[in-house]
Order: sequence, then structure tokens, then C-alpha cells
Amino acid sequence: MAPEIWLLQKSQSPTHCKSYFSNEFVVELFSEEQPIFEALQKNSDHLPSLLIVETDELSPSILELLLSCSRPKLLILNDAQTKSLDILCENVDFLFKPFQHEELFFRAQRLLKGSDQNEIKKLEPSLFKTSFDRAALEALTFKELQILRILEAKGKMGVSRPQLIAQLWENRKLSSKVIDVHICNLRKKLKALNLTIIYDKILHCYRMDHCPPPSHSDPS
Repeated sequence: MAPEIWLLQKSQSPTHCKSYFSNEFVVELFSEEQPIFEALQKNSDHLPSLLIVETDELSPSILELLLSCSRPKLLILNDAQTKSLDILCENVDFLFKPFQHEELFFRAQRLLKGSDQNEIKKLEPSLFKTSFDRAALEALTFKELQILRILEAKGKMGVSRPQLIAQLWENRKLSSKVIDVHICNLRKKLKALNLTIIYDKILHCYRMDHCPPPSHSDPS
């Protein structure tokens, strides 16, 4: 039986999410939160495999819905929306508009089925020639994998914000906070590998480096 997706669209300019999934998933479309709350309460034994919410505003009711649903969740936001993401990052995967259809599908598949090592290897083959731990790669999102590949390829030369936008977002006009969020999340995940991402204020670029050793206070 095909996985079931509940799709809540509360955007003035909704994407065609339903059509992207119609061939492989059963998609039920909602325009308001209340029917989903009622369905979650009445059908506790029949929950969706994935809840996708596309919204222009992170209203209290949207936040409550995201935090109350126990199923995997994907939140689609406008590129300038970053408020309240700190409380969602641990519970909800999120995607900024504009995005590539392949990225949406990739993210949904990973939430539904877990990481697919073959898919990651196909998307980012260069990373598997390095010492990166596979488990660490599996924890990364589609965009984080792409950014990591670019940082590794550039090495000490680094990569600028305009270069990232050109390569990953096809020169679309984006809020600088979009890149900040992706870099911040990737930096947190790389910390377990004793790696970090630094921003060179002189060269105006990002580059990957080893974490500095912890400082030890003088016992004397």
C-alpha cells in the first residue's frame, strides 16, 4: 500500500506539491488546520505517513499542529521566514521556497523511508572518496549535502554567498537568512566530526576547517 501524505496548503501562492507525489503516494489535501486536528483525534490508528504544511505564516495553530502530530513533518516556508524555526528544527524538517522538485521529493522520501545510502551516493559521489562517516552523511539534508560537497571541493579557497546562490539556487533572489540557516545547521552536524564552517571576513567566503582544540585553564 502506498504511503499516505496529508498536505495542508495555506499559502497565497501554493506550489504544485500534490502533483509531485501523486504517482507514488496517496495524497489528501487540506486547506485548514481544524479538519487535521479532528482527524488526528478521531483516527489515532490511521495517521498519515507524512504531514506536509505549506504556509505563508507560522501562526499559533500551525505551530500547535506541527508539535502535536507524532508523524514525520515537512514545513514549506517562504525564503524570508525564519522566526520560530529554533523551536521546530529538532522536530520538523523544513524547506524554503523556491526549491527544486527533486529536493522536495528527496526530503519526503528520507522522512518516510529513512536515509537511502545509494541515493546519497548517487547525488554526492565525491563525499564517499573522503573520510566522512556515512552515518554523518545520512543525517544531512539535500541542501546540506550539496553545501558540504562544494566546501570540500573548494578547500582553503572557500566559497562566497553569491557562488552558493548561483550553484544551489540558480541565482534566485534570496534572503541572506536562508543561507545562514543551512550553514548553521550544517555546522552543528559537522561538530561531531571535529569539523566546522568558518566565514572569512577578509575574503568574504565560507570554508571548512577543523574545530579548534578546547582551551584548558591553567590549573595553577
